[in-house]
Amino acid sequence: MKTLPCLQTTLIASSFILAPHAFSVEELSPIVVSATRSAQSIVTTPSSISIITSEEIEKSGASNIAEVLSTQASIQLSDLFGNGSRVQVSMRGFADNAKSNTLILVDGRRLNNPDLAAADLSGISLKDVKQIEIIQGSAGTLFGDQAVGGVINIITKTPTKYSAHAEIEIGSFNTKNIRGSMSNKVDNLSYRLSVENTRSDNYRDHNKQDYLNLLARIDYQIGKTNLFIDYQSIDEKLDFPGALSKAEMNANPQQVSSSYPDDFNDGTTNIARLGLSSILASNWKLEAEVTNSDSDIKGKSFGSDFTQLRKHKGFTPRVIGTVPMKYGDALITAGIDYNSYDYDFKIPDFFLDTVATQKNQAVYVQSVMPVNEKMNLTLGGRRASFESNTTPGTNLDDDVTVFEAGISYQRSQGHRLFARIDENFRFAKIDENTYTSPGIVGLETQTGRSIELGSEWKKTTSSAKLIAYSLKLDNEIDFDSNAPDPFGGNFGANVNLDPTNRTGLIIEGRHQYTPAFNFISQYNYIDGAFDGGSFDGKHIPFVAKHNLTVTAQYKINRNWSTTTEARYTSERFQAGDYSNIFNTLPSLTLLNAQLGYQEKNWSASVRINNLMDKSYAGYATFNAYYPAPERNIMAKLRYEF
Repeated sequence: MKTLPCLQTTLIASSFILAPHAFSVEELSPIVVSATRSAQSIVTTPSSISIITSEEIEKSGASNIAEVLSTQASIQLSDLFGNGSRVQVSMRGFADNAKSNTLILVDGRRLNNPDLAAADLSGISLKDVKQIEIIQGSAGTLFGDQAVGGVINIITKTPTKYSAHAEIEIGSFNTKNIRGSMSNKVDNLSYRLSVENTRSDNYRDHNKQDYLNLLARIDYQIGKTNLFIDYQSIDEKLDFPGALSKAEMNANPQQVSSSYPDDFNDGTTNIARLGLSSILASNWKLEAEVTNSDSDIKGKSFGSDFTQLRKHKGFTPRVIGTVPMKYGDALITAGIDYNSYDYDFKIPDFFLDTVATQKNQAVYVQSVMPVNEKMNLTLGGRRASFESNTTPGTNLDDDVTVFEAGISYQRSQGHRLFARIDENFRFAKIDENTYTSPGIVGLETQTGRSIELGSEWKKTTSSAKLIAYSLKLDNEIDFDSNAPDPFGGNFGANVNLDPTNRTGLIIEGRHQYTPAFNFISQYNYIDGAFDGGSFDGKHIPFVAKHNLTVTAQYKINRNWSTTTEARYTSERFQAGDYSNIFNTLPSLTLLNAQLGYQEKNWSASVRINNLMDKSYAGYATFNAYYPAPERNIMAKLRYEF
């Protein structure tokens, strides 16, 4: 059993100005959901949460979630193909293991896989998104396993009236997207249906994509209880062009890899979810969801045929309520997280058949309490455990306890100061534990501590944010190419790294200069390095020290508007290069622009990505490069019924 060090007098960002209130059937629309894992109309949130609204998504002209997230300086993306279909999201300085240290949710449902595959962001249609909430920093108590660098919670829309739309998008690389949706609310019943079909040759040879996403949701109100059921089916066929050498990329970045020219991925995923939200008393509510998902994938990787099956069952009940105190109500959130996974991965050519099960379970509680009229204290803790069984009969288990604590001080109207500490963890994934060096049976659980100090300031037309943080990890889990492989060779294995330390700074400013002109600037600084061992002092690879994004939105007149995005990323070492000996990826500045038109029920937009036609690699490891698309254009036409 592992228990993280006890907290002394420590602090956490609470973000609430709590006032006496009670739940009612007709609740106001929530501002944030990720604050307490429930819809809350509140002034501040329990850590710094950035929100990207549906209006901002619409103004950007983005085609997928990856393009939306790329506008955030606190997020670094690794995009193998540049189309958003295989994107790895990193927050607070992670490289290849970012997919296991940034938790991604859709309406609170985990997208992170039990194996090393990245969460599939292409399964989310932008037209279904109400807002994207980004928790800056770890959230080990509230969200648990893998909520280390940050949490991204994608909140979908809830119907309030009849709405329907049809949209077509065409563009570079023979891309065609067709989308449609219909939703309505009649008395106590509401429903939402959406469909999206994408076909594209994409930028590189042998990178065709054929993708279909169907989603249906029904909500029904019975007295003080809302029941819902949703179902999603995703079918995708994607060809993989593979990596290129630097010489090959310079000669022709669109060519397919000569080593593995036939790799592909063909998979279907079906997800069903049943949930409820019920008012138990005037100030207590029960929320719960049951999730069942199945993924069936076949394909070819590195020239070998494979099949992969994933099954996931989840149960996440929680209660949220208030307790009267001297200076207002304390907000209490307590719950259980249970997730079980079945996994089967076969490579017939190598007689490899990995069959495994894993169960993760946890209990947690969080309390946000008013200390006086201006200060709130947040305390919380989580007890989590996992059990894993893999062929040929390896049984693993571990448990961990983490805590959070902190304060939020409302210095004046619109100005908040906060400090917080959050302990975090992540358990090894199924395929990490099955590919370790000889003599290693099961990796140690990764544990860490995040400390933050911050200030947020808001006025009617302006806002600013300043956050300084430190993230220290023990037994960080990643692949080390220098470690002996399971068969006694020198091809690397999954390991527990020596201690690492990441310190950083986030600066953000927004200003509405005129009703027609809005300007957003974000800067993110990360200094990540090893804190001991054979790589002591070496920089964490594929993490840029400096990221700067600037977004300018201008409404030309009643019908026309434009958005311009610029992103600067400083140089970084190639992924996996812990020794810092390979050539670095040079610094890069990308510029995107969008022009939109709106007339009654019709809307149209044109978006140009990589406006300056830069040639660069979206990802590189050990001199194997994945070229990113050069200048490309997408045009949309939509009609709202």
